[in-house]
Amino acid sequence: KDLSVAMEGFEKTWSRIVATCTDKIDDISNNVQTISQELKIWTRRQGCLLAMMKGRTSRYSSSCGKIRQQNKSIETLFEHAQEVSAAFQMWVGQWNPVGEVVHGKVKSCERAIQKTVRSYHRDASCLTDLVRCTVVVKTVEEVLVWVKGLRSMSVVAKGLSGSINEEIKMLSIGEETYLNITSIKNRYDWRCNLKACGGYRDLCVCVEVGWTVNATNKECTF
Repeated sequence: KDLSVAMEGFEKTWSRIVATCTDKIDDISNNVQTISQELKIWTRRQGCLLAMMKGRTSRYSSSCGKIRQQNKSIETLFEHAQEVSAAFQMWVGQWNPVGEVVHGKVKSCERAIQKTVRSYHRDASCLTDLVRCTVVVKTVEEVLVWVKGLRSMSVVAKGLSGSINEEIKMLSIGEETYLNITSIKNRYDWRCNLKACGGYRDLCVCVEVGWTVNATNKECTF
């Protein structure tokens, strides 16, 4: 009963926001849709290649329907996550265009193992959210500013079909290109089922970035 009351409150609040910010919500959806279409083109192409060339190594997991990591070792993935997490939070704060960056913790090992077994068919390379942070904004207008800022400094699924060196070359597009988007979900879309997402309205973005660690002082840079 308490949950039903809370959900009703969420729905009423969101309905008021939609009524006053329809154009901006649609603009957010259009920006996200552009990114999603680029991702679909890449995954569709990879799916066709996998079907034609059995045994081909690919960053695309056809069983999970997502772009995965290069490394399949859960131990190595967690080692890297612990190594870069703190520096990543600080780095996001340097370029974040609007809102407050809230530092996140590395995904728990227990939860990661559960997800790997239950959702990813024991393929640990599908764990793409070990390092996380949140950007909190106050208005729909700020969400739109953030999405446009993200697009201006990002590429989408670039260099994921070749070797590591080829990927680095593909990402060296310009000084203002920082992120390679590999997944995006938009819960601000008015068509999103509020009950299905537990009342959340947010954007969930997975990105790849290049990073190095100084062998002397262990300082991580992006």
